[in-house]
Amino acid sequence: MQNYLSIGIGVVTIVPALFLFFKFRKFRKGNKLLKEDWTKDTVYLFQFYRLKCIPSISPFALKLETWLRFKEIEYESIEGTKFSRGGGQVPFVELNGEEIFDSNVIIPTLEKHFGIEEEPNHDEVTKGGAHAVMRMLDQHTVYSYFWYRYVEHWVDEFFPLWTFPIPGLLRVFLRKIQPRGMRRKGWAIGHGRLPTEQIYELGMADWKALSQFLGSKRFMCGDEMTTVDCCAFAHLCQILNIPLNHPFKPFILEQCPNLVQYVERIRNKLWSDWDELGRNGW
Repeated sequence: MQNYLSIGIGVVTIVPALFLFFKFRKFRKGNKLLKEDWTKDTVYLFQFYRLKCIPSISPFALKLETWLRFKEIEYESIEGTKFSRGGGQVPFVELNGEEIFDSNVIIPTLEKHFGIEEEPNHDEVTKGGAHAVMRMLDQHTVYSYFWYRYVEHWVDEFFPLWTFPIPGLLRVFLRKIQPRGMRRKGWAIGHGRLPTEQIYELGMADWKALSQFLGSKRFMCGDEMTTVDCCAFAHLCQILNIPLNHPFKPFILEQCPNLVQYVERIRNKLWSDWDELGRNGW
């Protein structure tokens, strides 16, 4: 009897959530554009709602918005809970009636579209190092702090910060299911097979490597800011600006102080409205 009861409760809980999920996917697939009254060559950036502590809880969205500001491209930020049709991802952009998703695809696509000149001419070693740094942050480092946010302390620390509008049933669904999804993804990638402390240690080794790569330079590649700085800034802000009790912030403050100064340098350069956005955030 107890087994049948458990199955019944599971069906009652999961079936409505799955119904909403697939209905949502079907709805998004059927829409050609979210911004139908678009203006030529304006980039419409779709991302999550802003919080009071940070413009975006997605490092990829913050990287992209920082890059748009850096390159002085006209854009409009559209906040909400919409995902891309093509990849089911956030962020994504719409440009001249077309959707582009994945920040590492969006940036080179926009560079080509707007005819943006190549960044300062660095030697091959510096260029290779910058590329490696971006891949390290986007494909490795991020999962160490995502593990803290979405697995170990999703319910007690990170999800309570999501005070922006989410339908009630979906909020319940997210609260229960998110850690399981991230655990499965971590297992597939590999880091999720390790003890939690080792996952965090791998992340801190990345922060130390980033600090060493920066050294005493103003920016990652020298005196001039480049795209890699948009990426590094976005990931560092996730650590330094979101109020969580993870081990990464004290590690950076104590072991990598040059990264703290570096973040402030970019924030002062490109985000003069940071505090204003926070006052209007959730």
